[in-house]
Amino acid sequence: MYKITNKALKYMYFNYIKYETQKCNNLTIPPELVKYQLKNNKHTERNRNKFPTIYRGVILSGEWDKHNEPYERSYYYRGLYKHFVEDIPWKETEYGKRIIDLYEKEDVVIHGCETVDGFFKSREKLFESLSKNGYQIERSGRIPVSITRNGAFIYNRNTQHRMAMSKILSLDIPVRVLARHKRWASIRNEIKSSNNYTNLSATAKNNISHPDMKNYVSDDWLE
Repeated sequence: MYKITNKALKYMYFNYIKYETQKCNNLTIPPELVKYQLKNNKHTERNRNKFPTIYRGVILSGEWDKHNEPYERSYYYRGLYKHFVEDIPWKETEYGKRIIDLYEKEDVVIHGCETVDGFFKSREKLFESLSKNGYQIERSGRIPVSITRNGAFIYNRNTQHRMAMSKILSLDIPVRVLARHKRWASIRNEIKSSNNYTNLSATAKNNISHPDMKNYVSDDWLE
C-alpha cells in the first residue's frame, strides 16, 4: 500500500489541486540555453529564490519570470570557473573563501566532508568524473529549471556544483521543468493540439524547434 507522507500530500496539492500542470517535463538541453537563475520574489515558496522541487510542470501566471539574473554572475559559477579554467587556487576565489569561512566559524559537514580540504578534494573528483563520464542522470538526477513567457530557461538554484561544472565543461544538461509561465504554456498547448503547421500562429511557428516542444512537433514541420 502507498504510504501518504507530508511530501506526497504537498505533491498532490501543488500538482492536482492548486495548479494546472503540463506533462513531458524531462528534457536535455545544451548548456548555453541556461542563461538565468531565479531571484527572491513573492511568487516562490516563502519568497525564496527557488521553486519547490516537488513541482512538476506547474503553470504559473504573473511576473515571477521577470525576477531573474544572469546565471554566470553567481558566485558558484564564478568561483568554479576561476579554479577549473583559470587555475586559481580555491582560497583565492570568492567561492573558496565562503567555504573556508563556513568551516572556520561552524562545526559543519558539507557533502559528507568534515574538513575544508576534504571538501575541495571532493569537488575536484566531481569535476573529473563529469569531464570523463558526462552528466550521469542515474547518479545525480535532473537539474531543475523553469521556463519564462518567452521560452527562456531559468535555473532553480539546486544541484549548484553540477550545474556550474556542466556549463564549464559544455555538457548537455538533463533538466526537469518545475514551472512554465502561463503564456509559454499556451504556446505549447497550441502546438500540441495542432496537426497542421500552417494553422499555427506566428509565435508558435517561431518556437517549434524549442526543446520544450520536441514531443509535439511533427518531423516534417522542421524540414
